[in-house]
Amino acid sequence: MFTKDLSNINQKAAKLPKQVKFVPYSIEQIWPYWVTQLFSKTALNTPLNKSVISKNLYFQNWTKLSNPNSELFSLIDKKGLITPFNESWSIDLWLKINDQLVSFSSLDNVSQTFHHSRSTLTTKASYKTFTISQSTISSFNLVDDSILHNKVSIKNNSDKNEYISILFAIRPYTVKSLGSIHSIFYHSDNAFIINNKLGAIFFNTPTNIICSSFKEGDVSLHVNRWDMILNTQCESFLSSSAVEYKIELAPNESKQIQYVIPHIKKTLINSIRNSLLPIKKQKAVQLLIKNNQSVNFDEEVNVNFELLLKQLNNISNINIPNKLISTRLHQTYTFLISNFLCIKSTTPQNIHYLFSYISSLIYLGKIDLAKELFQNFDSFIFSQKLRFISFQNLGHYIFLLHKIYTFSPSLIFITQYSNRITDILNYIIQSRSTLDRKSPFAEGLIKQSDSTGILDYYFIDNIWILNIINQSITLLSLLNNKNIQQYKNLQISFKECIDSFCNHVCDYVAFKPTLAISSQFYHDYRIIDSLQAIYPLNIFTIDDKKVRNAITMIEQYLVNDTYIIDPTNEIGISITDNFTLANIYLKLGNPKAFSIFKWILDQSINTGSWPSHIHPQTNHGSSDGHSIDINSQYYIFIRNTLINVTNKTLHLFPSIPNDWLPKNISSPLSITNLSTEFGTISFQLIKTDFGYKFELNSTFFSPPTLIKLSLPIPIQKIKSFSSNVILKDSHNIEFQATSVTISIYD
Repeated sequence: MFTKDLSNINQKAAKLPKQVKFVPYSIEQIWPYWVTQLFSKTALNTPLNKSVISKNLYFQNWTKLSNPNSELFSLIDKKGLITPFNESWSIDLWLKINDQLVSFSSLDNVSQTFHHSRSTLTTKASYKTFTISQSTISSFNLVDDSILHNKVSIKNNSDKNEYISILFAIRPYTVKSLGSIHSIFYHSDNAFIINNKLGAIFFNTPTNIICSSFKEGDVSLHVNRWDMILNTQCESFLSSSAVEYKIELAPNESKQIQYVIPHIKKTLINSIRNSLLPIKKQKAVQLLIKNNQSVNFDEEVNVNFELLLKQLNNISNINIPNKLISTRLHQTYTFLISNFLCIKSTTPQNIHYLFSYISSLIYLGKIDLAKELFQNFDSFIFSQKLRFISFQNLGHYIFLLHKIYTFSPSLIFITQYSNRITDILNYIIQSRSTLDRKSPFAEGLIKQSDSTGILDYYFIDNIWILNIINQSITLLSLLNNKNIQQYKNLQISFKECIDSFCNHVCDYVAFKPTLAISSQFYHDYRIIDSLQAIYPLNIFTIDDKKVRNAITMIEQYLVNDTYIIDPTNEIGISITDNFTLANIYLKLGNPKAFSIFKWILDQSINTGSWPSHIHPQTNHGSSDGHSIDINSQYYIFIRNTLINVTNKTLHLFPSIPNDWLPKNISSPLSITNLSTEFGTISFQLIKTDFGYKFELNSTFFSPPTLIKLSLPIPIQKIKSFSSNVILKDSHNIEFQATSVTISIYD
């Protein structure tokens, strides 16, 4: 625990450059969690330089908090540090007892929970005789302003009166990096103006306020002063402030402090300076402050609950009889819905995660949201020339278009995008290589540069192109497109070119059957990309010898114990790549899928968030501390274990492990309103005295020809009132029915 006696602190002022670009470390100062970890002797084995310690590169674990009606989000790290609405500053929670100051970031017993149905994040800790918790929600008012509501509760657990100070530290640090605060001013209505904007609004008058510039030293060095310092301005952009509340608590008494952080869009009040304001602006600011101070935290929680309930009421809901897995699922549902507008309003440069996110919306039954987001994807793709878009992104575009149609058939919808489909196909035709004297085996394929700028025939690009052709033909055939035969000829030709290319790599480069990376490479980490030919695409079968050898190579050279790791990637271990490998193992029926899944599950934090990468030394996040993309992939993987479609066969429980089976009657394995290519189904597996009872109900718009039910345990016999239910073998039951109840004896 990091503590210090404020009475013995000597301020160390120094001449410092303007706009400091790196963290100026001082052992006497209180720091955010990620900074203390960076400077820990045991955190990293590599030396740090100034560029490293200006950013959080190795301890990126936080929770993205938003609201279904808001385009904005706030980030809260695992110790409760709040970075509101992507601002350049944060609010940290400190405690002071008998002049001894501690921060939540320094306490070892800090825990966090995320209440998914109320979208409430609570950070809790115990210190001496006190229990302190901070609950945070994101809400949205009627004038299009996002608001972050915070309620801090303090309880005295002793049998005598106790005194404690709660301090809210406003400082130029975010959960991601060193930030910037040029100025902080205290407003007379218990509000703080930060960087000329209305920043934090407290509901009660503070006991003390200390503001400090960088030259004077961080505010943590001054909190024991009695004289109030109500404003500061810092040319180094490192102003800081502490808002103190001194509290006396009787035995077992609790008290609360509330404050809000608004994000103001209106130009009338989004720029507030220390000079005299016009009367009109003064009144607007005062009215806004009073309106925010009148909001009740618990009432806002109930408003959030009602809003989320409407959004989550009809989604495809999965309940696994495993508390951790099920909790992460329900947290994931909330994150996927709450962040929709945030993702919709994101910059086009960050569209890579749309593939999994839109897929998850389709699977959840949120087709309207998926279509809305797909329109944004469409606008980005066709706002520029196609040659500036990667073939993988074009492949994602057609894949999602095809999936939306499959789950919600509509010729009107497909007609709307028919010209887009033909534009992409014609672009492919124009881009195909003619005779390449250096690479005649690749004739007819497409040559592109990878991320390093090396020009080559990359397998991943061309396999996505083949999938574009395949799915485009399916969609255009529905519309009786006049050029359909031309595109079918293209399909045959391109498939032959890929076969020729693969044969060349196998015979003359690898000297064995294997998947290619490019015309020259087959044996490095990029092979995980080539395996997209199996998942999410179905271009190659899982029994193909080339696929099997590629997986063997990964297991021999790239798997560390459980997970796949790229030894050349400085960012860390990719969770996305590990989900890809886990899904391929599912297709193989290999239990290694669940070893990887368990490792991924262990990388989540209690709030249900995952980073996109894990740093191998710190075992913390090393890129995007809360990736909604990973939440999407988590849901999709679990869905893949519960349902699979091959041609017109619907396979239920194709890959569930033994420990997912229900152990008692009160905890069934249940799936409700699950969207499929055939319509909506609900089914559950219930534990009974004789074994299990399986129940299924459906609303099919196009029924499957066969439904197959598999269990990982031996089945002795079955009973059902439906005559067409057959025990195919000791693990598989087959039937044709839209509604069925089956007693399963194990």
